[in-house]
Amino acid sequence: MSTAYANFGRNIACALFSQIAQVVYTETLKSNLASVAKSGKVHQTAAVNLVSLADNSGLLKMFSKDDQLIIKGAFMKSIRYTFYFCIGLSALSLICSLLMPNARVPVNKDKNIATSESDIEKN
Repeated sequence: MSTAYANFGRNIACALFSQIAQVVYTETLKSNLASVAKSGKVHQTAAVNLVSLADNSGLLKMFSKDDQLIIKGAFMKSIRYTFYFCIGLSALSLICSLLMPNARVPVNKDKNIATSESDIEKN
C-alpha cells in the first residue's frame, strides 16, 4: 500500500509541477515580450501585437530578421527562467527524498506467512 501512495504522490507532483512550469513560462514570456515592446527596439506592425506571440509563435514570420532575433531572445529568456524553476523543484525533491525515513513497516506476527519453500510445502 505504501508503494501505491508513493506512486500516487509522484504522479500528482509531476502533473502539478508541469502545470506550474507552463504558467511560469507563459507569464515570463508575456512580460518579456511586453518589455521588448515598451523598449521600442522592435517595429510592431498594426496587425500583430507582440504579446500575442505568446499564444501563436507563427506570427513571428511577419517581422524582419533583426526583430526576430530580439523576440527570440525574449523567448529564450523565458525558457531559461522555466529551466531554473525546474532545477529548483528538482533540488527540493532531492532534499525531500533525503529527509524521508528509511523505516520499514513492522510485520504482523499473528498472520501465518510463508517465508521459505519448506513453509509453502507444509501449507
